[in-house]
Amino acid sequence: RPKAPPPPLERDEQAALFSCRDIAKKKRPELQWLFAIPNGVWLPDAYAKTALRQGLTAGVCDVALLVPRGNYHGLLIELKRRNATPCCVEASQKDFLGFHSAHGYYATWCKGWVAAKTIIEMYLECQLCRD
Repeated sequence: RPKAPPPPLERDEQAALFSCRDIAKKKRPELQWLFAIPNGVWLPDAYAKTALRQGLTAGVCDVALLVPRGNYHGLLIELKRRNATPCCVEASQKDFLGFHSAHGYYATWCKGWVAAKTIIEMYLECQLCRD
């Protein structure tokens, strides 16, 4: 029995999400403002120290859409691989998502780019809006 291939790496999931964004923004122009926050990128020590001095902060989410919908100020997503579990979300990431959820953002984590795409679509269509 052949083994199933491993799930894509997180960076590949994110690249797929942004490829989808590039196509979808023709119909939804606000998607041009969906952006990545390169916090999880490996940097050599010298660059990492510079990045930290410039504000690189542990726990900040991977993807943001700062477009208000309903009662939310914007959407924040921590993107994980498809085989991720809640324990894959680090404490600093949980803190970031919790803080922003409490302050008017829709902040969540997703398993894979398809789940993130679904959340983004639901957010833009106000299906996640609170009463």
